[in-house]
Amino acid sequence: MDSIIFFCVCVINGLVGYAIGQRAGRGLAGILWGVLLGPIGWVVILIAGGSGPKCPRCQGVLPSAEVRACKHCGAIIASKGAKSKKAEKIRQQWAARDPLEEWEAQERMKAGPPAAPEHLKGKSWDEE
Repeated sequence: MDSIIFFCVCVINGLVGYAIGQRAGRGLAGILWGVLLGPIGWVVILIAGGSGPKCPRCQGVLPSAEVRACKHCGAIIASKGAKSKKAEKIRQQWAARDPLEEWEAQERMKAGPPAAPEHLKGKSWDEE
């Protein structure tokens, strides 16, 4: 019975460690630290952070410096040598976007036009 509980605790610690490590780009290290040290391992993987380049928009860790778009937020990333006008324009557009405003606009589009007030339903503009 005790071995089953120990196994379940190790699996849960490993899954939580993986979730924490995945955000930092170190999922396997998160599993190992989580299984070996439990909550202390979670703190270790949080402090250790990710290794590699970061997205300029969301600060997520990128798998390599050669990627063209962030896997976390979808931002288009220009290479260090690319200073084209198009890349700069795209970077400014992404920086200017507010995710909450974008989501609200999408929700308004899904909902359609607002309904007419009760006292105007069934009437045309010519009628008063």
